[in-house]
Amino acid sequence: MLLPERMVRISMLVSKKDLDIAVQALLDTGAFQPVSRIGEGKDVERARIMIPSVNEAINRLEQYMQLSGYPGNAVSEPSSDHSVEGSGWFEITMKLLERVKDLDKRFDDIYRKARDLQDKISRLEPLWMAINALREFDVDLNGILDGDILKAYLIISPKDRVPRILGAVEKRSKLYLAVEKDLDQDNSVLLIVTKRMDEEMGEILRVERARELEIPKGYPTNPRVLADQIAKELSEARSELGVIRETARKIFQEVSKEFITTYAGLKTAREALHLISRTKDRGRYSVIEGYIPKSRLEPSLKLLRERLGDNATIEVKEIGRLEKNLDEEPPSKYSIPRRLEVFKMISELYGPPSYREVIPIYITTITFPLIFGLMFPDLGHGIVLLLAGLIFYKVIGKTNRSYKSLGEIVIYISIAAIITGLLSAEFFGPATPVAKALEHWYEEALHMKPPLAIPIGGEASQDAARNAVVLLIFISLRIGGATLTVSTLLGLINSMIERDFEKILVRDIPRLLLFLSITIPLFAYQNIEAVGATYYYIASLPGASPPGYVAEVARIMLFIGLIWILLGEAVIKSIEHGVKEGLRSISNGFMEFFDGILILIGNTISYLRIMGIALAHVAVIIAFYHPVAALIESGGVVAVPAWILYALGNLLVLGLESIVAFAHTLRLHLYEMFSKFYQGVGRPYEPLSRPLVRVIIKK
Repeated sequence: MLLPERMVRISMLVSKKDLDIAVQALLDTGAFQPVSRIGEGKDVERARIMIPSVNEAINRLEQYMQLSGYPGNAVSEPSSDHSVEGSGWFEITMKLLERVKDLDKRFDDIYRKARDLQDKISRLEPLWMAINALREFDVDLNGILDGDILKAYLIISPKDRVPRILGAVEKRSKLYLAVEKDLDQDNSVLLIVTKRMDEEMGEILRVERARELEIPKGYPTNPRVLADQIAKELSEARSELGVIRETARKIFQEVSKEFITTYAGLKTAREALHLISRTKDRGRYSVIEGYIPKSRLEPSLKLLRERLGDNATIEVKEIGRLEKNLDEEPPSKYSIPRRLEVFKMISELYGPPSYREVIPIYITTITFPLIFGLMFPDLGHGIVLLLAGLIFYKVIGKTNRSYKSLGEIVIYISIAAIITGLLSAEFFGPATPVAKALEHWYEEALHMKPPLAIPIGGEASQDAARNAVVLLIFISLRIGGATLTVSTLLGLINSMIERDFEKILVRDIPRLLLFLSITIPLFAYQNIEAVGATYYYIASLPGASPPGYVAEVARIMLFIGLIWILLGEAVIKSIEHGVKEGLRSISNGFMEFFDGILILIGNTISYLRIMGIALAHVAVIIAFYHPVAALIESGGVVAVPAWILYALGNLLVLGLESIVAFAHTLRLHLYEMFSKFYQGVGRPYEPLSRPLVRVIIKK
């Protein structure tokens, strides 16, 4: 599916007495998304006023559920075991809100006590950690803790900021005491005794991202005694909190059916009120408007007709891709194979696709791993990344969806790195025994050098190194030319879908000609010398001669594209509004002309970063290998520390280069590719949820 799914606009005219049943039926479809604008009428205002109360009640119930240890996500599927009833959605909602008041009487007191205890724990815990680090100072600090002349400042600071804090204090006053103790891996606790300078100290701590801890009044000022007292209070608070949670669990078990019915009913009522707030009052009738995907239309209409019969008039209108002047943007619904969903995260960094534009996920699925793999060609590093991806996906991702998505994309790009690593015969660099064995296998079995190998080192000939670099340049330019041309073509398709003929004629077609003029020589010739000669010729540089007919075709395309960009808008304006208006737009043509040249050159050259980062990756590995090469090659015990040093270098390269390669791959997609065709300003398809309880509306 290259475009979002077709949407159908539903307009329903229903009598006021049947509005509640119509709302229930639309919720039961599980596919209806109302229009985004607010409706009109008294019912609309009443629904809007009630929604905040419903949200507040849901939040309170979720807090009680959390205190009781009941997972909130357990109430996420429709259930017929729980039911709510009333003459309409407003009555149902009011009944549910009254039930919440009854539940408040059971939970509110213990919830307040639990919240107070949690606040106390969160307030005392960091103070205890800091004071406990200083407990060896069995001295009463009462005289200087808050003195008029001298003052003791208790500070939590990042470890690397401590020298800067001490230096800043010494510039302003004398340091009488400065004690630093480790708090955790990244932070230190700092006890400073100096002249009282609260404002200056506050400014120093703000600059250095540190914070001062205050010892509450009434607490002992001896660090050891204070640490023991706070530890005792924390233990008592945690014990009391555990008792409260156990009490909350027992209360929840007593009222579980009523609680779950109320909670699920409120979530359903909130969806119904949201829909009512989008209706229009037309006297004795109400109008409901919204969207249903075309694939869900028939079962949804069948359900509506069964519930409403002849009591509603339903108008169905399919929204075409070419329609304009709609009162709002239709929602975008698109489905992709499960294994490709992770690439949705990349494209939606730009924004969700609109109803009329091409979805970029399928092209991203190919180009993202390909570009990353060429930037990071190493079999060993790829295997380590694969293991890291599996850990994120299988272990850490069990409780965190974001980590699971990260693990999945790391798996994809690591497989690409493994493949390019095999093609370049690199295994933690090109000098390890496995890498040399891979290179030997290529020579013995396939009678060739590894196709992506980069022979950098003392034993490599200048010609071999030059040929490897030239090959990487050629590959980078081919990838750049192909992706930029395809992206520009997709931009032209989007303009055709939107029927933006002026954009097609003024911008899209000439820019496609420009990128074709650069891309065609890259694939027409198999050596970069011919490509360079073609570029030299089409640029009309002195002494240039065409290496073949491809160069003539590319040159004609380039010149036609540039002239078209320069004069296209002026010609169209002259035809539509007269010559005078056309002449006024020539300045825009000049700006587009130079912008087109800059984009053509800049975007294409930008893909050379693929070659640059691949070379940097190998060069850094070699830089770690050469200083220890003699020790490694000598073998024996003396080679052990050399291998350790080389392993540490590989870990550093793996961490830094993988991040760099990922960032640059992302940049090529977001800036070079997506900017040619993807707007990312769509409205996501978010249908109203099906009722979580059985709803009985009595008339």
